[in-house]
Amino acid sequence: MTDASLNDRLGRFLQGSWTGVKRVQGLQGGARAFVLSLIAQNSRRPILIISPSAREAENLYDDLALFLGEAPSLPPVQKRLHLFPSWEVLPFEKLSPHPDNLAGRLEGLYKLIEEPAPVLIGTPAGLM
Repeated sequence: MTDASLNDRLGRFLQGSWTGVKRVQGLQGGARAFVLSLIAQNSRRPILIISPSAREAENLYDDLALFLGEAPSLPPVQKRLHLFPSWEVLPFEKLSPHPDNLAGRLEGLYKLIEEPAPVLIGTPAGLM
């Protein structure tokens, strides 16, 4: 094992072109958000993070906002990080999705079009 710090190792990992798949596994807790924030800081393209559940997506969103330095009071237009919620309504129910979910989804889709490198966090249900 080398004496290089974690930042040096991650820096070497993140350098170069993104032509292939890069995978890091075994990270737990805040380490996930820390590594993802380094990736987001070095990336100049959109990033989609898929979390297994809505609760984990919200926790990751909060942690990542801390590492990226995004204040919760910023208006959505000035944010790079966005939570992409699911509809939370089954397809054939006679209910409308909650307005906050609609706004969050439109905000994320708008940022994909208008911003060069947004970071979206979603769930499989939200993406479907």
